[in-house]
Amino acid sequence: MAQHVKLNAEKREAVGRSANRKLRSLDLVPAVIYGAHCEPENLQLQRKPLENLMNHATNEHMLVDLQLEGGKSRPALIQSVQHDPITTSILHVDLLEVSMKEKITSAVPLEATGEPLGVKNQGGILEVLTRELDIECLPNDLPDVIHFDVSELKVGDSLHVNQLKLPNGVTALSDSEQAVALVAEPTVAVESEDEEAQGAGAKEPEVLNEKSDDENKEEKES
Repeated sequence: MAQHVKLNAEKREAVGRSANRKLRSLDLVPAVIYGAHCEPENLQLQRKPLENLMNHATNEHMLVDLQLEGGKSRPALIQSVQHDPITTSILHVDLLEVSMKEKITSAVPLEATGEPLGVKNQGGILEVLTRELDIECLPNDLPDVIHFDVSELKVGDSLHVNQLKLPNGVTALSDSEQAVALVAEPTVAVESEDEEAQGAGAKEPEVLNEKSDDENKEEKES
């Protein structure tokens, strides 16, 4: 279930690289909000509350209540977050204004739970093939993460999108036959025939200048 997180926002007049750099120097983050029923609008967000929100979130695509001047509130979905490639600090945020009565599409993280039988009893290896799932739902039904149980999977078994147990009101948009996870056969290191033959025919190293028992006896008697 989506949590309504409040986030203060202000209108932004200046645009462009120079203006954005100035905003960032003031601990503000440039943002833009758009939607089917509104014109794109430039905003600015306070950096610390935004980063604190992101650091505690399991998914960047979250629902927020933008608190604007005059007490106006606008529900919006965080669509994308641009990060600095070196410092990882937030550079820009894209927001999609939503109607609480209209369905939205979003990508939600997938997380495996349980230990597969094929891993516990057969030495297999669990491979998670899909980390995100494209879904459709009403904003209030947007999950933070979708868990799926892999405890019954044996070696050679796989789990597909159409086998996931989705929360009420959530529909998967990804290919229903797409594999989400599988348990692969264990990898065993096997010696090649050449290596075995070489090992079988190997001889102990010869010790040079080894004295015979007679020679050792003569040295002791002298």
